[in-house]
Amino acid sequence: PALSSALDAWRAHAHVAGVGGREAAGAHGRGCRRGPGRGAEARRRGRRGGCAVMEQRRQQYCATVGSTMLMACGLLALAGWQSIARSASVRAFEGTVCWMLLAASLCSLLLGGLGVAAACRWNRCLLCTHAGLALLLSLCCTIAGVTSMLQADSDTTRIERFCEEVRAAAHRPEDGTGRSDEDGAIAVGVAATLRGEPEAVASQRAYDSLLQGLLACRQKTPMALALSEEDCRGSSDRAGQPWEAVALQELFVWAEDQHSCGGFCRDGPPLFALPEGTVDDFNKGDFRGACFEPLVEEVRALASTACWLLLTLGTFLLAPLCCSCWLACAPPPAWRDDYVHRPEELRWTRLPQDPEEVDEAEED
Repeated sequence: PALSSALDAWRAHAHVAGVGGREAAGAHGRGCRRGPGRGAEARRRGRRGGCAVMEQRRQQYCATVGSTMLMACGLLALAGWQSIARSASVRAFEGTVCWMLLAASLCSLLLGGLGVAAACRWNRCLLCTHAGLALLLSLCCTIAGVTSMLQADSDTTRIERFCEEVRAAAHRPEDGTGRSDEDGAIAVGVAATLRGEPEAVASQRAYDSLLQGLLACRQKTPMALALSEEDCRGSSDRAGQPWEAVALQELFVWAEDQHSCGGFCRDGPPLFALPEGTVDDFNKGDFRGACFEPLVEEVRALASTACWLLLTLGTFLLAPLCCSCWLACAPPPAWRDDYVHRPEELRWTRLPQDPEEVDEAEED
């Protein structure tokens, strides 16, 4: 029955390929033969006609579909990178995961294109190269996704602990922080600052410097609302550093605009009067909630999304890998020189079912 089904499928293929039923039957009865010196011509006739039992197109289609899926995943990862990289908090605290996601998406696009070319040309060397690169990229994406997820959780936890130490140190007068009514919003525990996460320490110091520049600007121009105003241009902190030279000012612009917060580890006034229309002369000195809490939650969420995209990309890389290995290691049957197919080989032989029939068949 299986052989009969295969013959029916073969006849249907011959009919679709433009070979009539009579011609297909004649070719089947005479056999498909490749004579010496006519290899290319016989191969072309076999591919166009009904003599090929199993062509390579099915495997090529599978490999092409797998590579196309890989390119689609690469585009999805690229769109995810574009969305995640917009966050200044992720760029400040977990910028590595953004670059890894970008590199993985671009590599998957290139590898998908290589897989389509290898499937169309049916080059075994190119297919093996594609399979090896797909396996390597899959391992890299998986390792990067797992390690980045663990690293992001560890980094955000240390930022939270550092800010808790800063808050606790600010309420202990014996720490010698020099806290006063004028600079109470920027006081930091010295011991906590030295033992904290480097990114968190830099963020707290950046906010201190920016706030000092804003207070210096308001001494000259009491009506100033934000550092970005023309009157505050060139305003500097106590060390003489202009606020424009502070490295992490983009982080606080993003935090104020997206989360309506102030300060970093402790509550503080807004620096850039964001969101627009929410700060005026009456509330410009009001303290807002600390920015580290929403920023940490944002970093965790976006970094987790990036890691899951890396893991998904690493999983989908197995599809073109398997297809390329199938096409390279198990190619379709090849044509042989001087081969004549005998029609009697396709005759259906009834198998004995009863014990008596088995004995009779053995006697025969």
